[in-house]
Amino acid sequence: NNNFFQDNIKKLTPKIQYIKDSIGVRQNDLVISMCCSFTKRKRPTDLIKTAIEMNNTNIFLLFIGDGPQRSLIESKLKGTGIRYHITGFLGQNQISEYYLISDISVVLSDYDPSPKAMNEAMNFSNCIISTKNVGTANDLIKQNQNGYIIDVGDIPELKKTLTYLESNRDHVKNMGKKSLDIVMLFNYFENAKAIEKAIVSI
Repeated sequence: NNNFFQDNIKKLTPKIQYIKDSIGVRQNDLVISMCCSFTKRKRPTDLIKTAIEMNNTNIFLLFIGDGPQRSLIESKLKGTGIRYHITGFLGQNQISEYYLISDISVVLSDYDPSPKAMNEAMNFSNCIISTKNVGTANDLIKQNQNGYIIDVGDIPELKKTLTYLESNRDHVKNMGKKSLDIVMLFNYFENAKAIEKAIVSI
């Protein structure tokens, strides 16, 4: 429901700085978010491993959600010096606050047929990084236009990509704008037209 998230953006935009301040995001931070159920299949620890190897003080990790691997996430982050925030489970209105302050959203799953978190993040002009085992990756991500598709568990490639993006913030913003353009083509009206076309062809 793109319209739902677009309405939330209008309401929440005046609160951007307040939201950032409330969780300790600094002015020059590149905010990298991961919205999912924290399970082994979603591979949240891949983001932590990458951040440790990057050793970059200008990144902020934002874990949106909850799940059985939350304690593992916290233990792996402890003592690393990485700045982060874990929201816990949130409703869609609250999720919108965190997408709004994100620059990049990652989907690092072993497999995922159609994660709605990707569509949601694109509504908020996020650059997207996804593994190739995500079913909708090739529909929603245009390589180096609004994001990147990488192999599952490819920490070196994820590190290389995030390091490049941290140093090229204008490119991140431009890719975010492209994400919004792409996701706006995926809506109820277009779905209805596609179903109608399929019925006619039969």
